[in-house]
Parts: sequence; C-alpha cells; structure tokens
Amino acid sequence: AEVSAVLGAGEPAFAVRRSGDSLRTANAAKGVSASFAEGGVQLLSPGVNVSLSLRALGVGNSLQAVARAQPTVHANRVSYARGGALTEWYANGPAGLEQGFTLMHAPPATAHAARTQGPLTLSLALRGAAHASLAPDARSLTLSSGVSSSSSVTSSSGAHTLTYGGLTATDANGRALHSWLALAAGRVLIRVDTSHARYPLTIDPLIEAQPGKLTAGAGELGEGQFGSSVALSADGDTLLVGAPHDTNANRGAAWFFTRLGSTWVPQGTELTGVEGMPASGEEQCAEETPEEAGECAFGASVALSADGNTALIGEPSATARPGSAWVFKRTGSGAEAKWTRTTILPGEGVAVGGRFGKSVALSADGTTALVGDPSANGQRGEAWVFALSGTSATVQQTLTDPEAAHFDHVGRSVALSGDGDTALIGIPGKAEYAGTALVFTRAGESWRPEPGELTGEAESGAARFGKSVALSGDGETALVGGQNDNEGLGAAWGFVRSGESFVAQGGKLVAPPESSVQSMHFGASVALSGNGAFALIGAPRAGDGEAFQYTHTGSAWTPLTEQLAGVGASGKGWQGASVALSSEASVAALGAPHDHARVGAVWVFGEAPIIAPSPPTVTTVLPGFGPAGTEVRIKGSGFTGATAVSFGSLAAAKFDVRSEGVIKAFAPAGEGVVDVTVQTPAGVSATGAGDTFRFTAGGGGDKKSGGGGGTGSGEEPTTTTTTTTTTTTTGATTTGTKAAGGVLGTTSSAAAACQVTLRSKRLAVTSYRTVALRLMRTGAGACSGKLTLNFNLRPKGKRPKLEAIGTASYSLAEGTSKVLEINLNKAGRKLFRAHRGKLNVSLAIVRAVPAPRLAKSASVRLTWKKTHKAVTLTK
Repeated sequence: AEVSAVLGAGEPAFAVRRSGDSLRTANAAKGVSASFAEGGVQLLSPGVNVSLSLRALGVGNSLQAVARAQPTVHANRVSYARGGALTEWYANGPAGLEQGFTLMHAPPATAHAARTQGPLTLSLALRGAAHASLAPDARSLTLSSGVSSSSSVTSSSGAHTLTYGGLTATDANGRALHSWLALAAGRVLIRVDTSHARYPLTIDPLIEAQPGKLTAGAGELGEGQFGSSVALSADGDTLLVGAPHDTNANRGAAWFFTRLGSTWVPQGTELTGVEGMPASGEEQCAEETPEEAGECAFGASVALSADGNTALIGEPSATARPGSAWVFKRTGSGAEAKWTRTTILPGEGVAVGGRFGKSVALSADGTTALVGDPSANGQRGEAWVFALSGTSATVQQTLTDPEAAHFDHVGRSVALSGDGDTALIGIPGKAEYAGTALVFTRAGESWRPEPGELTGEAESGAARFGKSVALSGDGETALVGGQNDNEGLGAAWGFVRSGESFVAQGGKLVAPPESSVQSMHFGASVALSGNGAFALIGAPRAGDGEAFQYTHTGSAWTPLTEQLAGVGASGKGWQGASVALSSEASVAALGAPHDHARVGAVWVFGEAPIIAPSPPTVTTVLPGFGPAGTEVRIKGSGFTGATAVSFGSLAAAKFDVRSEGVIKAFAPAGEGVVDVTVQTPAGVSATGAGDTFRFTAGGGGDKKSGGGGGTGSGEEPTTTTTTTTTTTTTGATTTGTKAAGGVLGTTSSAAAACQVTLRSKRLAVTSYRTVALRLMRTGAGACSGKLTLNFNLRPKGKRPKLEAIGTASYSLAEGTSKVLEINLNKAGRKLFRAHRGKLNVSLAIVRAVPAPRLAKSASVRLTWKKTHKAVTLTK
C-alpha cells in the first residue's frame, strides 16, 4: 500500500481534484471512485454506492465520538485531522484506494474500559444500498449491489462488488499487530490488539472494486471463445461481443449488451449466421498464425457505429465459401431493443478460399463499411469499401497493395476514421512477416493511397506489424500493433498525420520491464480514443492477460502506472486478446476468449474515468507585471504533477507547485505581454484573459494591483484585450517581421521544430463565419500541423470550460508565410454573433511536425469585417 501511494502521487490519473464543495478522485483499474466531504467519504463502483464516516474511537465497546473535520488535499492524498492524536487519511494508487488511520497515543481510558480492557476500536458508520458480508477470516468485507445479472450474463461473483479489506496494523517499531473487522448495525468496526504496542500506530485498510465479468453461459456456448472480438459505441453504453466458435450449429454467434445505470444487461437475442448455410466452423481456417486456426465463423470481427445503432459482424469462411459481413440495425432502446439484419455484404468476385470478413470497421454514422479479406488472391489479401444506405450496400472500391506478394495478408486488420474518409489497413505478412500498414484517403467516391508505408521503427524479427490497427476519430492519429516483435514480447507504434502522410511519433512502445514476460504478445490488439490522446494496448499472454494504458501529449506516448485486468479469471484467459474504447476513453472492454477453458469472457471497466485528467487551467497571475525575477503566484486548477511553467515562449526561472491550485514561479527575462501557461502530463493550459503577465524594465510591479492578471471573477471579461507587438528572436532571423501573436511553438533547437508565428493578433471574420489569419515559418525546413480556435467559457459559479469553435491544418515551407481560413462551427458562429462581432479567443497548435517541445497558444481578437455588396447601375 505504501508503494502504491508513492506511485499514485506522481501519476495524474490518481490525483484528487476539487469539485464544488467536495474532493473527488477515481481509480479506473480498480473500478472505484470517491468523493470526500466533512461528513465522510462516498464510494462509487458499478452498482455500489456507499458512504463511510469515522464516528468513534475507544477500547473494546467503550467508545467516544471523534471530532468532525474538513478534508484537505495534497496530490493523491486526502486527510482529516480528528483532533491532536488521530488523523484519518486516504491515498489513491495502483493498488486501490488506501484508507489509513494514524494514532499518536492511546485513547483516553474510561472507567469501563479500565475494568474490561479490550482491543483498540474504530467505529465507522456505513450507509448505502448495498449488502455487507464479512469474510471468514474477518480481514475483509464485501459490499455488493445485490443485483444479479440476467440469466444469460453472469459476473464473477453474481453481483457487482466493492471490497474493503487488505487490513494491516503496525506500531512505531513496524511490528505487525493482530487486526480484524466486525459488522454491527449500520457500522463497520476495526479492531486492533495493542498489547505491548508502541505508539504511534498505523491502521491501513484498502478499498477496491471487482469489475464485472460478462459471459454468455457455458451451457449454450461451449468452447465458443466469447470475447474474440469486442466493440463499443462512442458513449460506451452499447457493447458488441463476438464468439466465432459458438457450438450452436457451428456458425459462431454475437451478443449485444447495454448499460442500464451501472449494470450491463443483454440486448435482444443471440445473433448467428443464416440457418441452412454451411457451418463454417466445420473446417479449419489456415491463417497466418497457428493460434488463430478456426476463427473463421460469424463473430470473428465486430464493429459499431458511434451511436451504437448500426453493427457490422464479419463471418470469414473456411475453404468452402468466400465469407461475408452482416449489417444489423437496432430499433427500440434498453433491454427491450431489437436487432434486425438488413444487409449481407459479399465481396463481388471474391474468390473461394478468401477470408472476407476477417476484419471489419464502420464510420461513425454507419454509412461506410470497410471489410478485410487477408487471404484473397493467393493470400495476398485486399480490403473492400462499401457505401451503406438503408438495406442496400454498394461496393465503392477495392483497396490493396499493388506490390503485395503471397502471404502478405493485406486487410488482416482494418480501421476507419469517424468521417469514413481515412482507412488504415494492416499487412502483417509483408517482408517475411516484418509487416507494414497502408493509409488510404477518400475524395468524393474514389480512394487513393497516401505516400509511403507505415513500418515499425527498431522492429525486432518477424514482428507482424499490422496484426492490429486503430485510428482516432479525427483520422489524425494511428496506432499499429506487432504482437510477435522481439520473439513474441510484442510492441506497438504511434503515428500522426503530417500533411498528406503519417509519420512515426513517440518511438517503439513496449510493456514496462517489470511487466515483460516471454511471449506476452503486447500489441495483439489496440484501441484509440476519439481524439487520439489515449491508447489501450492488449497483451493477452502476460499472465492471465491484461491491457496497458498510454496517454499521447505533444510528441510522446506516456504509459500510465495502472494496467487493466479483470478479477475472477479462470485459467489463462488471454485478457486483452481484443480491446475496445469509448470515444472519450471513459469505458473500456477487454475480451478474454480463452477464459474458463475457452468458453470466454469480457471485462468492462468504466464507472471511474479511464482517461487521464483534463489539462490544467490558469485563472489568475499575481502580480500581473514586473521585471525578470519577479515572484508571481499562479492560481487555477489541475497543477498536480506540473512539469513546466512558461511565460510566453520562455520557461520560468524557477517554479514550485504549492498545491493543486497554486504555483509560485519566478519570471524569466522577457518583454511585452505574454500568456502564462502550466504544463502537466495531462496537457498544457489554454490561454485566456486572466493568465497574462507584462514584463517591465524594473520596479517589481505592484502585487496588490494584480496588473494584467485578470479579474478572477469567473465571468467572461467584456473589455478588449490589449495587443502588444513584439519581434520574434527565436529561431531563424526574420528582418522587419512583426509577430504580434508571439511564437506558437518553441524548442531548444529552432531548426528541428515546427515553429510558426502569427502576423497579427487581430483576425478578420467575414460573414460571421470565416476567420482569416497569416502564419509565417520562422525555423528551418518544412513545417505542418493543425490549429484550433478555442473560447474559454467562464460561467459564473462554475469551472472554466474550453470550447473548440474552429480548426484548420497548415503546411509551410522554410521562410514562407500563408493566409489560412478557418470556418467557425455552429457554436463559434453563435458566440461571435452574441458578442456582436468582437470575440477574444485563443489560437493553439494541437499538432505539429516536426513536433515542438512545448505546444503554445496565443490570445487573439476576432473582429467582424464588413463586406461591400456590388451595386448595379441602371439608366
């Protein structure tokens, strides 16, 4: 527990954050979140909602009430000071939510206690709709919802559960003390034998949930390998699971589930192939890896549209038929919804012996389908694009590698962007199974390959790069797995779009050294969040199997401390053989097709957020002006784990994180008015009216006035932001060029980074719709990236929220400038009109190639540009 607390302190995913009058934290891997207030702690996990509140302390049954206290927070730790002798505390970390009590001396003896003696006792009030049961050894108790799953879906314990256990107690010498739990009416009692103990004492229980385990029922499924494929809707409320070895007529099967509150229930009936057709499971499917033999029936691959109302299920055949893919539509909602087959997609001219349907993908709106056929044309492989409309499907184009050779397996894995205009196709057999991947883009109804192939940097051996692929919803980020890299340890590689192609970013991703075991198959499955900022990578042969979490910020992929692995596994289940994520990475699904002697299972994680916390927010900078060396106090939120503080493009001379919402920093040598930003592993703070600092020649600034530090009122300022013109000196020298917007990207080497400068902070908007801005390349070499316009919503009494109102891509050669046009989205047009044609926003680089060390933003002013109508003169 101590190690867990230390690791959690350095990981933003375990941080405690203020929300209204309470403090909140989440632990995704252990499936529990918590809210802290004066009255105690509220614990939430799927189906379980209970509160614990320390009420009394004493000896035996002679207890005295403890003092009430307000919680305080530091990083991942919350503390309650219960008087001078007792401190109650909580620490969030990879092992779970640790509860602790530090007692400096024995509680005051009462006459009754002096006569009876007895163990040290802490009494906690237990409230909530949950059933509590004590373990036989009295070292832990289980809190369950008491709501069992449907008869055809079971969990590992028959109910959602929260475990309160792992109880330890030690004295000042580190000696373990006998401790146990007891249940009374509405109370949990912690008992400790303090005979011969030296104070202070530490008492330390642990809280964790048991994520639900879904199965399809062993009696019906047999060795069906339930969980061979999984898919989630964008909101994470609909789950589709494939079981290609279902023994029901040897045709394979698929199941839909929907989340009602915190419980998963089946939706509709089990889906199978058409009755009367040959049973594809009767023949073996000779694929590129022996362990996949036979995975050729209905359910071998699955995909869902964003709203979860359209499903695509692959049925690659054995040698008797070419295979097919099936389209299903949902009507109704909740547990009463029905799924109806609308279309069967057979590849026109597909040869017998192909594996059409081995991989499938859908666009967000469900109107574009991509189907892989990796064994077509003598194992060369190809992929098919279909346009779906109602109950009809039209072949749009066949995609392949013109240089494909036998056993390249083009289309073993496929992925589509949300708009359906970008396709990623894995080719794991290319170059003697080193593997590659190809990207195709659509213009109108025709598809063309993007320049170059995606390959694995520092690849080791026959990695089978392309065995799994994933695309972000915006089509800007790609992730490719190679499960056989380095003799089966496995690896994955991230890529980002640069102009008309993708480039590698972040290097080769491998499992942490302490997790690596021989042939863990890291990268056997991969998934990305909608914005590409979060990745889930399956490693089905790491023990019972697990999935690793990564965040993508700037040019780096950062592993999170916690891995996802469901409890209640039976045998080597291969958890992570398939993985899926909701759009915001708030829900994750892990398939384990070999669980319980290949019956299979799926674990769903999701009540606690899985994705890392939001980027920090800077609200005020005090004082708002001063010379180099001025000590400033930066206020905001999300500062835990801050890695950098910048004044414009300059790093702070020194900074110290005082709390989650306060940083003390010293201004560097600079000039003009700049935005002060804070960077954490979760991202960089957006700029706004309250974060500015003005450099002065001397005098130190008036700390009471606040200078340019903003109002701090929580409301959107109505005054116009003053624009100061400065000359850029970073990177290549540009004579006579004004850079009012400041440098948007910075690095220690100007030539190596994508460094662009705004020509003006005042941007003209025509027709209340189109924003025009001019960018200039200030470094050496070509530079490309993506910009976004953001408006900082500051509703009174609520936390600020960043609203994206427009995006654009740019590409600049060395020493050139270009005018870009950004079309405001619906929200942007509405805001611009509401502010009568004048709007303060921030312009930020969200991606850049070559990548800057620290992405930057600039405050800009949108101003309506009047257009003159043409006048026709007549006699």
